[in-house]
Amino acid sequence: MVNQGYIHLFVSITLVAAIVFNLVWQHPFLWTLLIIPSVAIVYTYPNWKVAILTGISLTALKYGTELVIFNRESAQDRLGSLMLVTALIWSVIMTLAYLRNFNDPLRKKLEQNEQQLRTLINAMPDFVCFKDGKGRWLEMNQFGLELFQLKNVAYKGKKDAELAEYSPFHREALLNCEATDEKAWQSKSIVHCEETFPQPDGQTKTFDVIKVPLFHPDGRRKGLLVIGRDITERKQAEIELRETKERLQLLLDVCPVGIGVIVDDKVAFINDAGVKLLGGCSAAQIVGQSVYNFVHPDCLDDVKEVRKKVLLEGYSSIQIERKVTRLDGKVIFAEITSTRITYSGKPATLIVAKDITDRKQSEELLLKSEKLAVVGELAACVAHEIKNPLTSLKGFVQLLQSGRGGKKEYFSIMLSELERINLIVSEFLLLAKKPQALNFQHKDVQVLLEHVTTLLNTQAIMNNVEIVTRIAGDIPPVYCDENQLKQVFINILKNAIEAMPDGGQVVVDVKRDGPDQILVRIKDQGCGIPEECMARLDEPFYSTKENGTGLGLTVSHKIIEVHQGRLEIKSKVNEGTTVDIILPVLADRHRS
Repeated sequence: MVNQGYIHLFVSITLVAAIVFNLVWQHPFLWTLLIIPSVAIVYTYPNWKVAILTGISLTALKYGTELVIFNRESAQDRLGSLMLVTALIWSVIMTLAYLRNFNDPLRKKLEQNEQQLRTLINAMPDFVCFKDGKGRWLEMNQFGLELFQLKNVAYKGKKDAELAEYSPFHREALLNCEATDEKAWQSKSIVHCEETFPQPDGQTKTFDVIKVPLFHPDGRRKGLLVIGRDITERKQAEIELRETKERLQLLLDVCPVGIGVIVDDKVAFINDAGVKLLGGCSAAQIVGQSVYNFVHPDCLDDVKEVRKKVLLEGYSSIQIERKVTRLDGKVIFAEITSTRITYSGKPATLIVAKDITDRKQSEELLLKSEKLAVVGELAACVAHEIKNPLTSLKGFVQLLQSGRGGKKEYFSIMLSELERINLIVSEFLLLAKKPQALNFQHKDVQVLLEHVTTLLNTQAIMNNVEIVTRIAGDIPPVYCDENQLKQVFINILKNAIEAMPDGGQVVVDVKRDGPDQILVRIKDQGCGIPEECMARLDEPFYSTKENGTGLGLTVSHKIIEVHQGRLEIKSKVNEGTTVDIILPVLADRHRS
C-alpha cells in the first residue's frame, strides 16, 4: 500500500490548489479538482465514516467559497465563511496527519531502540537509575525497584527523599543516596563509592556504586547516571580472607619454631621465631638474603643437595640436622625440614627449623657417659672372661712347678686356654677399631660372599649343612671395607651353621631393595632364638651358645652401622633365624 503520509500531503496540496484556482479565476468548473482528494481519501481510508466526513467537508468548502465570492448578502456571507473555515480546518487536520505519519517510522525506530535498551537494563544484575538535573528519577530497572521495594510505586519525577516516604525501611539508604549524588555533582567527574543497604531479612547488601554526572554546555546540570553492582559476596570473601590471613599470621608469630619460605635461593618470608633463631632483630634483616649465607660451610653441599631433591626430583619433604651460622657469627645446630610449595606463583621451599644445640650438647654428654659405662662394662666382662682361662693357666703352672706328671696333657689344655684369651682380645679389638682406619672401596657383594662360603664350606660339611646362594638380577657394587664386610658375613654364617647341629640348609639371598640399597638375607633352619633373648642380642659378651664370646653380633652391628646400613634379626624357636643386612648402593661417604 502507498505510504499514507504521502497521500495526506497530496490531498492537502490539491485542496489548497482548488481553493486558489476558484479564488483567482472564479470559475465553478475548477471545483472538479475536489474529486481527486476525495478519491485519495477513500483509497487511503476505506472506512465509510472517513469518506462521509471528507465529502461533507469538501461540499462545505465548495459552497462556502461560492457564497463568499459570488454572494454579498450578509447572512449568506456569514454562512459561507463558516463553511470555508470548516473546510480549511479539515485541510489543516489532514496536513497534521501527514506530518505525524511522516515521522512515524523514525518514532517507531526510537521506541524500538528504547524498548531494547530497557530490556537490556532490566536484565542486568545491577541497579541502574537515570535522574534529571534536579535529582528526580526518570528511569529505574527492575532490580533497583525490587531492591528499594518500589516496584508498584509511580517513581518517575520524584526525588530520593520523596521516595523514602514510600519505602520507610530504606529511608536512610535513599537519603544517603541524595548526599552521595551531591558529591558527584560537586566533583563534576565519575565517582566510585560503596553503599550498604539493609535487607528485611536482617542481612546487609554492599554495592559498588558508580555515579556519572552529565552537564549542559553552559554548565547546568543535565542528568545523573547511577549504576550499582552487588559485591556482598566479594566483600564477605575479602573479610574471610583477611581473617584467615590474620589467624595464620598469629599462628606464625606464636609458633615456637622458625618458619621461612625460600624462593630462588633467597629468603622471601620468615616468622619471628625464625628471626630469633638466626640472631636477628627484625625480618627486614633477613628477607632478601641468600639462604646459603646462613649455612655453615661444612654443610653447604648437603643443603644444596637437599634443595635439589625437593625442588627438582620430587621429594615431598626431607629432614636433616645441620650447622647454621647466625647473623652474629654464632654456630648452632638446627633440625631442618624442607617441603616443596608454591609461593606467589613460583616454586618455593617451606623451611621449618628448630634449634637443637642444647639437645646436641646433651646427647654428646650422654654419649660420653654411655661410653664410660660401656668401657666399665666391657672391662668387667673382659676381666671375667679372661680370668677363667688365666685361673686354669695359673693352676697348671703351679702343677708344673711342683714336678708332678701329665705334662703333655697340661700343655695341651694351657694352649687351648691361651687360644681362648687370644680370641676374646681379637674380637674386642675389632669392636673398638675406628672407622677412619678402614679402607673403603667399591666391591661386588657376590664375590665377597663366594670367598666367605668357600672359607666356611669345610665347617658346613662337617656339620652336614648346605650353603645355598641365590643372586636376583644385576646387583650393583657397594662402597665398603672388604675385610670388615667379610667379617660380618662370617659371623652370621658361623652362627647359622652352629645353630643346626643335626644339619640343614642355609639360604643366602641377595637382591635389590629399592633404587638405592641392596638386601643380603641369611636364613637358617636351626633351633631359633627365644623371644626373651632377642632384646639382649646387642649386648657385649651376651651369647646363647655355650662357648660363644658374645661379641660376634655386637661387632657385626658396629660394622654395618659404619657402612650406613642396617642389621635386622627375626627368629622363631624350632623354625630358624633370618638375618637381613641392608647396605646402601654406592654411598660415597661414611659416617662414624
